[in-house]
Amino acid sequence: MTPKTESSILRGVIKQAKSIVVVPLVAGAMCSTTLLSNGQYIFAIECTLASGIATIILVTTIYVADRILDIKS
Repeated sequence: MTPKTESSILRGVIKQAKSIVVVPLVAGAMCSTTLLSNGQYIFAIECTLASGIATIILVTTIYVADRILDIKS
């Protein structure tokens, strides 16, 4: 594969990743809602925290990869 082909493939992957970037946050919210309804408040906070951190890491990774590809092109 040429670098140009690899770059276009990576751009496609990043574009798809941008559309699912909030999935961990939504999953954490659903999990937390269930835990809150059962009265497990500490676990709900932990679930929300973990999903928030996962979302931040995912957003940051996608942003950095997008910037790297912009610099190379």
